[in-house]
Amino acid sequence: MGGYCCAMTVLALLYALAATVWTALRFTPVSAVRLFELVDLGAWLGFAPLMLLVPLALIRRRWHALALLMVPVTFFSLEYGPMFVPNSAPEGAGRLRIVTANLLFTNRDIDGMVEMFERLDADVVALHELSGPHAEALVRRMGDRYPHRVLHPEPHALGMGLMSRVRLTEVVTPMLGRDDCSCHAVTTTVGGQQVTIVNAH
Repeated sequence: MGGYCCAMTVLALLYALAATVWTALRFTPVSAVRLFELVDLGAWLGFAPLMLLVPLALIRRRWHALALLMVPVTFFSLEYGPMFVPNSAPEGAGRLRIVTANLLFTNRDIDGMVEMFERLDADVVALHELSGPHAEALVRRMGDRYPHRVLHPEPHALGMGLMSRVRLTEVVTPMLGRDDCSCHAVTTTVGGQQVTIVNAH
């Protein structure tokens, strides 16, 4: 029993050290290294063992191990905690319903697209992989529903655009290219507040 207790404490210590070192590296020049950036995209998986280790430490009453596990728990809470807290809109704030759709530039099912957008009934539709035939058909069949449009169709996967019920007061020209952002932005006004909508593929 004592050996098990020691082993769990050592495991928790190693885990806490690894989490601390990795978090610290994010604040060093190493964080700009492409390989580090790629691996860091999946760093959230490193918190998965907490779902097993924390309950196990509680059940077995391994208080030293539990105290050590609070280190990665703290890192997880700081990084991902806000995602679990619902944002409450200010009183009197307007609402804007936005959907995104990757159309697949080779897709010819225009009827399916129109039916989907009618069913979703969004205020703003952000489009990815928008082709010329897509744009022409959507304007023809949904132009009355979405009179404000910023469309940049392309004969490949980098076409994009926005269709909107609300006025788009400013348009930032999209950067379309495999080495660019493949994104663009518009601003509109909702409930007296200026809102920026960024469409990224």
